[in-house]
Amino acid sequence: MCYANATGATKDGQRAISRGVIVLLLPPLGFMTVGVGLAFRYGQRRDRERQ
Repeated sequence: MCYANATGATKDGQRAISRGVIVLLLPPLGFMTVGVGLAFRYGQRRDRERQ
């Protein structure tokens, strides 16, 4: 149903939907990137302390 509504929208509407999806994806991707970066930093520091 969502796909049918999106394809039936005007070009401006489709562009707005695309931008909305990107805007909604940015915060989770940012949190995941920071989380993975912190995990790697913690792992490297832990490995250095063991040696």
